[in-house]
Amino acid sequence: MVLLLGKQRVFAQRAIASLRAAALDAAERAGAMEPPEITEVNPRTYESSRLSQLTSPSLFGGMPLIIIPGLEQANPELLQDLETYLAKPTADASLVLWHAGGNHGKKVLDLCKKGAAKVYACDELRWPEEKAQFLQAEAGRLGRPLHPDAVAALVAALGDEFEELLAVTTQLLQTVGDPSQPLSLAEVDQYLQGRVEATGFNVADAAVTGNVGEALRLLRHALATGVAPVLIVSAMATKIRQILTSLSPSLPPAISAMDLVDPPKPLFGRIAQGIRAVAPRWDDERLGLAILAVARADEAVKGASRDPEYALEAMVLAVCRYASGVREPVGMPPTRN
Repeated sequence: MVLLLGKQRVFAQRAIASLRAAALDAAERAGAMEPPEITEVNPRTYESSRLSQLTSPSLFGGMPLIIIPGLEQANPELLQDLETYLAKPTADASLVLWHAGGNHGKKVLDLCKKGAAKVYACDELRWPEEKAQFLQAEAGRLGRPLHPDAVAALVAALGDEFEELLAVTTQLLQTVGDPSQPLSLAEVDQYLQGRVEATGFNVADAAVTGNVGEALRLLRHALATGVAPVLIVSAMATKIRQILTSLSPSLPPAISAMDLVDPPKPLFGRIAQGIRAVAPRWDDERLGLAILAVARADEAVKGASRDPEYALEAMVLAVCRYASGVREPVGMPPTRN
């Protein structure tokens, strides 16, 4: 029995595909006359008592495999039958459950964890560094190196949509350039055709160096190409946090308590180099002021302002001023009607 926990569909689907292949291979090695019966159950339309039928052993095929995705949406009949089954599971069937999160079906989850189920995390990757590490591992799996600068560009352009990020990376590794050579930044940039510019992280990169003109240009470009305001604020918060982490390995308690600044994560590669280059122009006082500016923008884009784009512009201007040495608080201009 296997329990997959987490929202990341890529990881869960890969695990399920691997378990399917393993079931077919095991049946073949055991000399089964027929392949095992593999059934995927819809958790919302499940009919009572079907599980007992599905877990019954076959006389000719291998051990049946029952896959139940979306357990967090299970109807009462399925939950009841699972609870009954888990109280006395059979060795004649394999069961794979995928629960994306939440409290629905908690009793089933508890029974799985207390029993013999193997539990695997399918959590979403939150941090750019985590996504970059995963892409490098994926490149290794596919047998073609991926240049660190190319990884950083892919994550910057597509990191908000992990499935698209993975699909594009796989396509580039398999179809672009010389497969015996690392996939380069130039090849990635050619494919993306400027999408790297249209991200919140590029806005943040320009702002924390005090480059007002470039930061505003990138902000307008990002908004024009559909980047959500909340993602631009999130990128700015991440960049400020990275600089603060570079200057002080442990965040001050008052800052750690803010929702905008999560616990520090290790930086590496191109990201670390960029942060080290910009950190000397900052100090704790101006970083604190920048965090307040980001907090105001965060509140504004989440509903406190009727003009979130204006709030973003105010945030970018404030961060640019602090990066240029200004120490006085920069207030939020009145919201435009």
